[in-house]
Amino acid sequence: MGTKQRAVAIDKKQIGKRSERSRGLTLGPNARPTLVTLPILETDWAELEDGSLVEMIEDPEQSSRTVLAIFKAGEVRFAHKHKCAGQVLVPIPRGREIVRHVRLPRGAKPYESVAFLLQKIDAVFSCCLDLEEKYRFLLASFVLSTWFIEHLPVAPYVALVGLPCSGKSTVLRLLSLLCRRSLLTADITSAALYRVVNIVGARPNLVKIAPLMQEMCKHAARFINFESLL
Repeated sequence: MGTKQRAVAIDKKQIGKRSERSRGLTLGPNARPTLVTLPILETDWAELEDGSLVEMIEDPEQSSRTVLAIFKAGEVRFAHKHKCAGQVLVPIPRGREIVRHVRLPRGAKPYESVAFLLQKIDAVFSCCLDLEEKYRFLLASFVLSTWFIEHLPVAPYVALVGLPCSGKSTVLRLLSLLCRRSLLTADITSAALYRVVNIVGARPNLVKIAPLMQEMCKHAARFINFESLL
């Protein structure tokens, strides 16, 4: 009888050890149980092996926080963290340095087609800008390109050149509302620009009167007011 009871007790100990291992616990000879956690990776955008797309957006419920928008199989869900490939993806905090000044999306909605989006963007430009249709189309195409910039071989660039009070600042303000991760600033050095790229991950889209572009256009700047769009 005693032998059977001891055998049952040993089995229970073995089961307990297996249960601890299954929960991610590791035991040493003289160590206390410790929880094995997955590495945490802050990200602003990722394309996963299963085809999912992960994008950092502003939390629709609290603007001071960021959240991940995860797109898979035609559906979008929001999450504060996402486990994949042995790691945990989390968004970059909203209060982190320059991130707090970058304009982020606030949600996700379905769309009819690319042509429909271009038409809607052109309608916004038509209401606010006195531009020919061909220029509005270029700006609308630029806006769309910023939303899938990671898949383009080169980053599009638009330079706005015109006389003072010709509407360049208005164009920049409109683009800051439509472009992905826009950063509108009156001045920025090349070093600060590289820092923004390093922190956010993708290219910031709007820069006004950038010194690095002024150097390239120093001769034109003598006669006209130059503003640049990155």
